Amino acid sequence: MKDSILAFSQSWSSARASSSGLAKSKKRGTRNSSSTDVDHPDKKYHKRRSSVRQTLQMVVRSRPIYVLLLFAVSLTLWRVFLTATPTPHATTATTADYFPQTATTGGGLRKRVEFLWQQRGNVVQGITAKVGTTITIERTQQLQAKFIAARRSQASLGDIYIILEAWLQEIDHQVRENVAGGIRWVRPNLLPPLPVAGHETARQEPQEYGHQPTTALRDVKREYMFAARNADPRGPMAWEAEWRQLQAAGVTGPPVDYRPVQKYTYPEKRLEPPTLGYPALKSMQELFQEWPQDEDYAGIYTETLLHFNYSDPVEREAARKFRDVELPFKLYDIPEVDHVTALWTDDYVSQQFDGHDRTQEELLVGFCQESTSNFCSFFVWWDSLTLGHPPNRNNDWTYQKWAEHARYADAAGLPFDKPHFYYQAGVDKSFIEQDPKAWTFISKDIPSFSSTTDNFFSFNAKEKHGIQCRFGERGVVAAQHQDPGRNMIAMFTGAKRYILSPPNQCSKFGIFPTRDSPLYRHSGLNFGHITRMDDPAMPEKERAWLEIASSSKSVETVLKQGEVLYLPSHWFHYIVSVQKSAQCNVRSGKNSKGRPEFGGEQDILDC
Repeated sequence: MKDSILAFSQSWSSARASSSGLAKSKKRGTRNSSSTDVDHPDKKYHKRRSSVRQTLQMVVRSRPIYVLLLFAVSLTLWRVFLTATPTPHATTATTADYFPQTATTGGGLRKRVEFLWQQRGNVVQGITAKVGTTITIERTQQLQAKFIAARRSQASLGDIYIILEAWLQEIDHQVRENVAGGIRWVRPNLLPPLPVAGHETARQEPQEYGHQPTTALRDVKREYMFAARNADPRGPMAWEAEWRQLQAAGVTGPPVDYRPVQKYTYPEKRLEPPTLGYPALKSMQELFQEWPQDEDYAGIYTETLLHFNYSDPVEREAARKFRDVELPFKLYDIPEVDHVTALWTDDYVSQQFDGHDRTQEELLVGFCQESTSNFCSFFVWWDSLTLGHPPNRNNDWTYQKWAEHARYADAAGLPFDKPHFYYQAGVDKSFIEQDPKAWTFISKDIPSFSSTTDNFFSFNAKEKHGIQCRFGERGVVAAQHQDPGRNMIAMFTGAKRYILSPPNQCSKFGIFPTRDSPLYRHSGLNFGHITRMDDPAMPEKERAWLEIASSSKSVETVLKQGEVLYLPSHWFHYIVSVQKSAQCNVRSGKNSKGRPEFGGEQDILDC
């Protein structure tokens, strides 16, 4: 055997030498390569392929023992591949503190996968066949519990996929059939570890999400992140038939219209910023007891924030003073905003988005999000294999389709636990700096926001971050978050309820403060659940965080069409769209220092 191996080695060396010589020869149709040719990757590929082919030819022409030896080596490598255990998903190691790596399983990989996918159809069919036998929220919670248990028990990737597929079927059923799914409690893995008593920023548990890899995470299955609704072969969704019935019955408009000024009382005007005491803050618990999140406010609403007339030079100067000392306030009677309110009809906005030349998609990106309830969370990356399904998904609805559902939501008084949809768009700063002739309709229609020179709204044009627009329907909640920039928020149609909290309250919101988490700068808490604290079904981790959050100091306002809200740097905001609405904002640099009574950037860093 030793002699055979030696002979094989000599034959291999001879073959390599021969192939190398052939590569340099002009015989048999070959030619010399210039230095440029040698550096070209295609040329290297052909040379390597030629060497391997000639080596194999030399081996085949040799004694049969060499052929048998090569065959044995190949067979061994193939067997090793077949019996190898599934490699854990690339992102598993980044979340090992909370979700252990996938366990190794015996048997060949091919047999294991074939078995799992043979079972998948039966498992998914068995779960979806139970539709109507139990309330939807119970099925969803069972699937979530199965997923978390599977991750903690180090189940195989195949088992994880089966659970995710069944879970996805349930999500799709809820959205398509317009199912009232009940209270959607916050998943434990979407909340950070609880603080240690006496040490607000210390953690009793390891960070649940671990660290984000150097490259952005991509979900391994597109359908987990995206829902194709327009070309669904199953036909119209359930809400569409209900909407036609409401229209036939003449039912339109929201149960409560928050736009008329007569619905509000305002505080006495102040032309100079006070040293202390403004704005007056209440606990989060008080705010939601006075006005539960998922209910309408039928009476006269008392505003806390000062309300300045932009068209009055004296009041506009007073507002500038409040802006410069980092205090929140609102403006009204703004000609530019009133112009957009009249201009931005659904037909006009639909023509701009839906008739847009998609070859310029990088200039104007509009997309729709869907959720099985009214609560929408923001995330910067996601991996369903380790985290479960995302809190909400994107779909392919046009603006026109979204607007139709938003009108239905107003007319139906859409309950909080039915599917909700949220349309968003933005214009990057780099595109605003281009020739105004190439601007999108958002930039053209709001020149004060897109201006490259300083003005009252974009008062630090060099450091602004483009324009973001949000089109909300009745009930949609945007989770608690903070923006570093000094924010001007204009409401063009409808109204939204804003709950504002200063930076020094950061530790009470269950915020993920760094990019290590997919919920960076955001909280997974639904503050509407503060009024449900006595519900025994609430998960203990959520209850513990809500007890902390309910004591936080905040102020609220209803931002209605025609108004602009100034939000200082790093102030948290939790937003409820109380009726169909359209809002855009622009940020002008940031103020790191803040105010002594409210805190600043350091409070965010220490959170």
